[in-house]
Amino acid sequence: MSKKAINVYLRENCDLCESLARLLQAHWPSIFEEINWVDIDTDIHAFRKYGKFIPVVELNGESVLQGKIDPISIQKYFGPPVNPLY
Repeated sequence: MSKKAINVYLRENCDLCESLARLLQAHWPSIFEEINWVDIDTDIHAFRKYGKFIPVVELNGESVLQGKIDPISIQKYFGPPVNPLY
């Protein structure tokens, strides 16, 4: 299986973005370490592509998760969490 290219598009002072980052770090730490974090306010291409519809998770160039992202949705793409969710 080839390694997944994971991009997360976010911006500072975004509650949904911060929640996603905490969720990934706590429950999917190996995925968290592989993520390319992109601040859409400093990347004009990302800003044009996603605007205010963040956070966005891209997997191998395809947008797979967006907005309020829950643990069940994350599991669909990255498997079960390493640490229990509840």
